[in-house]
Amino acid sequence: MKPILLATLLILLSSSGQAAGTSKVTVSVRGAHCAACARAIRGQLAKFKGVKFVADDLKPGESPQYFSDPFEMQVGRTLDTGIGAVAKLVAAAKTPHRDDIPPRLNLVLFTDFTIDEVSVSRLREELLPINGVLVNEPGGLGGRPKDGFFWIRLEPAGGAELREIVDGAKKAVAVRLREEE
Repeated sequence: MKPILLATLLILLSSSGQAAGTSKVTVSVRGAHCAACARAIRGQLAKFKGVKFVADDLKPGESPQYFSDPFEMQVGRTLDTGIGAVAKLVAAAKTPHRDDIPPRLNLVLFTDFTIDEVSVSRLREELLPINGVLVNEPGGLGGRPKDGFFWIRLEPAGGAELREIVDGAKKAVAVRLREEE
């Protein structure tokens, strides 16, 4: 079956049920080792003006990297927002296990696009020149085919811009579609 699009693209750009000028972004957090870690990360996210999320959605993850399940954040002016600033806040969380598993923010891309080694490679190629993404770091980019998503680790120093990531993902999809024709 030929993939059609990067479904729900990285961002749900519709504003239905949201405050004007906001969008939903799906993320996951690495380093949510225990309830205290998750609480510290939630506290950091709450400091970011314009970010809203359901606190109970960020729960401790499972070993070995302790990734939280993907959850949605509502962010004001999403495409114009430096999502890297949110990543920087998450990385600064004073979690009890930060020396073993430092907190990091991952952008989650749900898709009906084929998730395989080739599609991950194409996505990596397009995102590599973008400031603020760690696609060459071990675990910095990957996919979970059974759950239908890719993840992109964001640099803890900040710098990642959603517009650039969205544009890079669109290019990766276009390249992959041409290869499958």
